[in-house]
Amino acid sequence: MTKSSTYRLLMLLLFFISAEQTFSQTENVRSYPMSEKALLWQIEGPTVKNKCYLFGTMHIISSESFFFPKKLEKAITKSERLVMEIGNLPDQTELLGLLTLEDETLNDFLDKLQMDSLKIWVKSNMGFEGEIFNSIIATMKPVAIVQMATQLKFGDDLSSYELSLQDIALENNQEIQGLETVEKQLSLFDDLSKNDQADLIMDAIRDDERSQLINNELLEKYMAQDIDGLYQLVTKNDDVIMRQQTVFLNDRNLDWIPKIKFMLSEKKTFIAVGAGHLGGPQGVIRLLEKEGYTLTPIKL
Repeated sequence: MTKSSTYRLLMLLLFFISAEQTFSQTENVRSYPMSEKALLWQIEGPTVKNKCYLFGTMHIISSESFFFPKKLEKAITKSERLVMEIGNLPDQTELLGLLTLEDETLNDFLDKLQMDSLKIWVKSNMGFEGEIFNSIIATMKPVAIVQMATQLKFGDDLSSYELSLQDIALENNQEIQGLETVEKQLSLFDDLSKNDQADLIMDAIRDDERSQLINNELLEKYMAQDIDGLYQLVTKNDDVIMRQQTVFLNDRNLDWIPKIKFMLSEKKTFIAVGAGHLGGPQGVIRLLEKEGYTLTPIKL
């Protein structure tokens, strides 16, 4: 598994607070939905000593749709630290262990009809069947199957904002940190009921017109840099993840804020998280504004 494919596999997949920062300026919090449309935001505040930025990524995007304008490159190049949802990835052996079931197989999650559907899909898309299916596919966690299916739908011609940002950060000897760990992100899926995890697999391998339409709409909102529109579209979908919106979006956003505040007070920091985390009433932008920060949109 290459470094690039490892990062993509995880992407669909998630303190010190200065007394000077504890005040709230709710009058500076944007109304919802906001009129501004931007993926890149400059962050200013009482303890932000240098220019800091917040950027919304799309974890899986085709190379054709991928865009990385000069303004974005300049912002990350002039920063001293890159912060993403996940910082340093585990090695491949450790990652394989994290994605493998313990004392269970997918038979413990899927009923016979669902398992038969998965076997047909795997044989059609990967050529695996029989013992290879039983020894490899059937021992993988549901989240691994979901990410694998998602990547196969997009094909090999993929680009990654996280990897592109990471490459620039490494070239400029920048510190790279994460807001959470791989284990934390995977635990969000592990904590779902077995029925919900089975539904995730079935949704992922279902290649229907509705799922394609949703993907197209998400990409359209992202390309328009409409983060509140993206949030509205994501949260209206009646799938397992959105039924668990509080856990997958709101709680994580709230957990990130103290960490972000501390990082902003230290050095020039460039923060890159999934664009779905930026918009909405409980999005990172409005949560930072409630803490007294000023966020200025930078149209790319």
